[in-house]
Amino acid sequence: MKCAETEILLHALLDNELDAGHVRDVEAHLAGCPGCAAQLDTYRKLQDAILAAPLRYAAPASLRHRIEGALPRRRVVLPNPGSRWSTPWEQYSRRR
Repeated sequence: MKCAETEILLHALLDNELDAGHVRDVEAHLAGCPGCAAQLDTYRKLQDAILAAPLRYAAPASLRHRIEGALPRRRVVLPNPGSRWSTPWEQYSRRR
């Protein structure tokens, strides 16, 4: 395997997306190529830094209220008592 092929597969290796054959080929190349091994190490460090960083942001409650206030209100549609969509229990209770 050449360096160009390995470089394409490094991200997939990090994400555990390679099948066993490709993993074996990439790891064999990494064992003999310090340049590609260093590139993989750089990618691993970057991945670790991203996973460790507090990248989530909690929006303020006032924003939620503004968004909910801008949404159209839900209309509650009650079934027509005589409609064919009423339940058997509703139809029975009206007979009495």
